[in-house]
Amino acid sequence: MSPNDRQVRPWEPQRYAAVYPEIVEAMSLYASSHWRSLALGEEEQMRLFKAEFHRRLPQERSLRTTARHWFLTEMIMTAWRIELAIKSAEINENQRNLPGVE
Repeated sequence: MSPNDRQVRPWEPQRYAAVYPEIVEAMSLYASSHWRSLALGEEEQMRLFKAEFHRRLPQERSLRTTARHWFLTEMIMTAWRIELAIKSAEINENQRNLPGVE
């Protein structure tokens, strides 16, 4: 490897995590089926999810104003995508287990 070769790609996960730590913090909300279900729930459940979001990403963090609202909306949309992917995987698994399906 020559000295001119890049050692770090611009959006490697480690670099992304260093530049946007609030996004890494929010990933735990995605990873938890409990928090995802609240994000996708009724008004009271959504309120609890939003409160947790704001607790984990307080105002003094770099994500603010309109970007903060956008990020919360994106989190909810991603929660929907995760749930749909889980359901799709379960359906596919169930179809593979049907008698006569190989």
